[in-house]
Amino acid sequence: MLWTLPQHQSSSSSATNGRKKVRLSGNPRPYSTGVATLDDFSAPSEDSGPAMVLITVGILPKVFDSSDYNDPLDPSPRYSWKNGEVEFVERRLQTANLVFSVEVNPTGPILELIDTAFVEHCSKQNINFLSPTPASANAQLFMTPNNLGWMLAGPRGRSGNRTWVEDPKCLTQFTFTVSALRASPYNNTPNYLGEGIFIFIVPRLRNLFGPIDCLFDPPTRRPDHVLTHKCFARRVLHPILASLSDEASPTCGSSCIRTDAGLVSALASTSAMQEHIDLTCPLPSIDSDDSDDDVHSRKFPEVEVLIDQLIAEGLPPLEPAPRSGQILTRAAHRRQWQEENARPSTIPSVASFVACPLLLSLMDSASVSVKNHMAEIHGPSTDEVLILTAASVDAGARALITYCIWLQSVRQPPGVKLKEVLQEQFPTPRPTLVGPYTDVALFGLRVHIGPGFGKGPRAEVLARAVAIVMADALYWTDCDKYKTLHLHPSLSPVLRRSSFLKAVGLIFLLHFLHVGAPIPASPFMFSALFNGRQTACRFDLDFLTRFISRDSLAYIKKFHSTAADKPLYTSQDEDCAEYQYLLNIPGFDPSLISPTRSEEEHKGICTSIISFITFGAMDIQCRPEFLAITDGFNVAIEPFGEYDQVHHVLEWLNGPQWFETPCRELIISMYDVGIKAVSDVLSRIIFSETNGESDPWNENAETIGLIRQFLTHYLTGQGHPYIPGRVLEALGIDDRDPHDPLVRVRLFMAVMMGSPVWALKVNVIHDWNEDFPRGQDFGPEAKASFQSCFKTVSITNNASLRHMLLSETPLEGFDTKFGQWFHGQALSSRESYTAA
Repeated sequence: MLWTLPQHQSSSSSATNGRKKVRLSGNPRPYSTGVATLDDFSAPSEDSGPAMVLITVGILPKVFDSSDYNDPLDPSPRYSWKNGEVEFVERRLQTANLVFSVEVNPTGPILELIDTAFVEHCSKQNINFLSPTPASANAQLFMTPNNLGWMLAGPRGRSGNRTWVEDPKCLTQFTFTVSALRASPYNNTPNYLGEGIFIFIVPRLRNLFGPIDCLFDPPTRRPDHVLTHKCFARRVLHPILASLSDEASPTCGSSCIRTDAGLVSALASTSAMQEHIDLTCPLPSIDSDDSDDDVHSRKFPEVEVLIDQLIAEGLPPLEPAPRSGQILTRAAHRRQWQEENARPSTIPSVASFVACPLLLSLMDSASVSVKNHMAEIHGPSTDEVLILTAASVDAGARALITYCIWLQSVRQPPGVKLKEVLQEQFPTPRPTLVGPYTDVALFGLRVHIGPGFGKGPRAEVLARAVAIVMADALYWTDCDKYKTLHLHPSLSPVLRRSSFLKAVGLIFLLHFLHVGAPIPASPFMFSALFNGRQTACRFDLDFLTRFISRDSLAYIKKFHSTAADKPLYTSQDEDCAEYQYLLNIPGFDPSLISPTRSEEEHKGICTSIISFITFGAMDIQCRPEFLAITDGFNVAIEPFGEYDQVHHVLEWLNGPQWFETPCRELIISMYDVGIKAVSDVLSRIIFSETNGESDPWNENAETIGLIRQFLTHYLTGQGHPYIPGRVLEALGIDDRDPHDPLVRVRLFMAVMMGSPVWALKVNVIHDWNEDFPRGQDFGPEAKASFQSCFKTVSITNNASLRHMLLSETPLEGFDTKFGQWFHGQALSSRESYTAA
């Protein structure tokens, strides 16, 4: 049974006549609602079962960085108000049609009923949570909790002043019951919409950054109006949570982006984070009948009024301000262009100036809408120009202007290259890399970090991440109607840890460029980028429950609780659940786990298990930062590249091309343990053996000693060893300087990119089932297996290897066959990465 609020509910005391007065904490209720109370239900008979419980649900839209009441570096929204103010919040949510009620059985499920009630409520109230682009990969039917998921918001803190956060009791679909809701703190939640339980639920994942139909007062709502989440945050949530006055809700006619051409909404910021001004500027259409008219000489009073509003808010147009660049009116814009070019103006006016790098307004569907509107209004052949003057403007203002160029998709006039414009406007720092959009990215990066920042390893990682994103088209592959990079590791035939790290790097960089904050919205991705394999252990298991199944969580707990001197599995039979679970993790070889381990090794193995499970089970395409940067990335790169297809989904391209790209440099930089000499690596190498009981000649120890001797000789050598029949010139970026004394060590570390805490392990697998070879040129048949998840290289001790070790003696200044073979195996591992 579904109870919904009427679209117009007048304040009348008659609505409560005949009902039992509900005694609540907080201020007295000054109005009544159409939500049924428990008194509306007759007493249950003996055959009717337990009494039904009414739950009033308030849909609290989730908003990230841009809100005044939210920490931009914290991915969890926090809404703070006192208990007496909950009534105001509920009233605003009711006005926006974001409150409904559902009747549940106290012993039955809740999420499924809320799912159904939510769909029916959205259908009745004409609320649309669908994707704006049906052809997109994220488009699907109603985003119900079955495929979307809810995050419950509840109070935390003392009763006098509570902070509302996501799911403070960590309720899951299995523990989301009436008894749990009646428990503290939900039982103490003041409910001004009727007797019973009142909860806030926060939709998560796919629809976080998608558009939602206008939720304002029905008389002002039109079917062709859509409201993006940033405008939603300003016009709905800001009045709800930041303002406690009773002024009427703003109408959407002046603050929405309509689906038809006519309105272009922009946001400007007087400061980097605090307040922002909503600007709406109607642009007239240009008809074919007006071809003889000087369209560009028309006056646009709306634009000038908006600029005057900016000036009134403290943004002077002709003087350098610490947090703003120069904003040129249409007349000043035209005069400057005429003076510089000595010819009549042939450019359209500047509709609005967008200088808001810390908001996501141009990164979601709104940015695409703005771009499409501009194209429909001015036509595809007309150039839009934004002239900016940055004299005496500090680094922060330059960042605003750079983002304006980067996000607004401004095209240059004919004959003017963006690189030249940037170098003219901003003499220092000058872009250095080749390629127009590469220049813009690096320029924005360097401008944003400003003087005194941008030094150190993290800045180098950002620079490498820029090179990754701005690489050639070989990163992209055709996928039906768009180009894509495979991002989710489970979509690849062979799971690669590097694929997920590349995804993290991409999202980190794009989040940095588009949002302006140096930390991504997801702390998991940020830690994965800079802390690598150890990242999962830094988060509690409650955090991981959002991404992995209960079975995986149970296995993680079991593996963590297993002592280091105890085996992780009892046997390798099919009936051993632990072994089969580890075996099913792509790229994970449980046979390498010894029954007894050191504490350090045990910690590394458990971390690796968590990483594999988490990386494989987490659908990164549903992460909010992924949805945030998808459209913004396309809008940003389109003016600077010639592409015949849309780059819609950032997915990982599984192929050997990655090994020839700067992405490997990014990974290497993250796992560089500061190798200064060969001894730094040699001191970390630990030898282990497998199948050691099979030793008919008692020569296992001698063979391991020879491998250690030859491996040490190889690593201490200079440059690339001579490998007959192999051309080293075409090996790509990983070759480095051939005269680098550490070239072999760097190559060895590049294919052993596990956690820097772990020791480098050389695992020797003994195989005495072969006769000794007769030919003198007989070499090793088994390949070396580089298992980066354990920082392990596996070498098979077969007859071929023993013959190679016994046929020569390592001499200083000369390469050995073992060294040539091992070097070739390391180089080949770039194309056949065996671990994650």
